[in-house]
Amino acid sequence: MSVKKNNSICLDTNIIISLGKHDDPQLLEKVITRQVNTSVLAKIEALGYRYLSDPEKRALTRLLAAMVVLPLTEEVVSGAITLRQQKNIRTPDAIIAATAMAHNLELWTHNIKDFRHISGLKLFDPLA
Repeated sequence: MSVKKNNSICLDTNIIISLGKHDDPQLLEKVITRQVNTSVLAKIEALGYRYLSDPEKRALTRLLAAMVVLPLTEEVVSGAITLRQQKNIRTPDAIIAATAMAHNLELWTHNIKDFRHISGLKLFDPLA
């Protein structure tokens, strides 16, 4: 799994869904010049939504195929466990945050409030 540190980001599920809907050209422009990564958990959340239409599912599948999907490694698992022990954070958010931190990536999310209490996690809201 090769993650280029320079100009690389990690996308949260809500940003992936926004990109998949093609409803924000400014967001697409912010992302297009970067190496885009995401957590395997964000992939599961995005594609696992049971009310996705077939066109939405195809768009998300194409989008995710263009990203580096970072696996659930022992480092990520340990980081997520530590976050859960120290903070009031849901398991999916802990895994996504731990993935970004394990790869030293800025996490792009529209849910800053869910992550802002995690020291050492770099955050950016591209929809703000």
